[in-house]
Order: sequence, then structure tokens, then C-alpha cells
Amino acid sequence: MRDILCAPCATGPGGRKSEETVMRDTDFLVRLAGSLLALAGVLHLVAYVLGGFGYGALGLAPAGLVFLAMGLGLSQGRRWLAYLAFIAVGLAMSFVIRDVFVTPSVPSWCFMGIIAVDAAVIVALFVHLWRSPKPSDTAPA
Repeated sequence: MRDILCAPCATGPGGRKSEETVMRDTDFLVRLAGSLLALAGVLHLVAYVLGGFGYGALGLAPAGLVFLAMGLGLSQGRRWLAYLAFIAVGLAMSFVIRDVFVTPSVPSWCFMGIIAVDAAVIVALFVHLWRSPKPSDTAPA
């Protein structure tokens, strides 16, 4: 709690964050992405139900179950799952964007919610996966 209230307390020599603080930030991003991914899974399932279990919305149910499972895994801190989730969400988001125009049985506001949550998941996972490594104090100059 002290780190949240006092940002300079979390920095080490030279104003750099300690390794523990960087790991905590990384874990926060993974858990945030997991929570958002679980929400995306629930939204996929809701869209499937609102679509009347129709043929056009059929792909939403398996995607929703997979996203829900991946989201729960990321929320538990399984950081390796972030690579799979990044690719899966990116691919699924392209299908959802297409479905906005070709699946009239599902309300468009539901698709827009899915797209917004998927975009937030991709941003959180991108920041987590491609964060530049911090130089260590023991690295040769």
C-alpha cells in the first residue's frame, strides 16, 4: 500500500524502480488483462444468448468459453498464457468486427462492447509482453 501512496518510495538508486516493483507492475497488468478477458468471455456468451442461439452467433459460444478460461488463468497469475491470449484475442477481434456487419441477430451494441473490451485486453497484454527490459545494476558497462 505504501508504494501506491508514495511513488518515490518504490524507486531504487538513481530513481529506477526496484525489480520487485517492476514485477508487481507486470503481475498487475497480467491480472488486469485476465479480468478483462474473463469479461470479454462473458460478453461473448451474452451475445450468443441475445442472438437467439442462432447460426450466425454460433462462433461466439466457444470463443466465450475459451476467453473465460484464459481470463481465469491470467487472473491467477499464469503469465505464460499471455502469449496465447494476445494472439487469440487479436484473431477473435477481427471476427467480431466482421460479425457486426453480417450477424443481424445480435445487437450491435453488444458487439461494440466486445470490441472495446478486446481492445483493452490487447493493450494491456501488449504493454506486458513487449515492455523493454530494464538494465540491471550488475550489467557490465
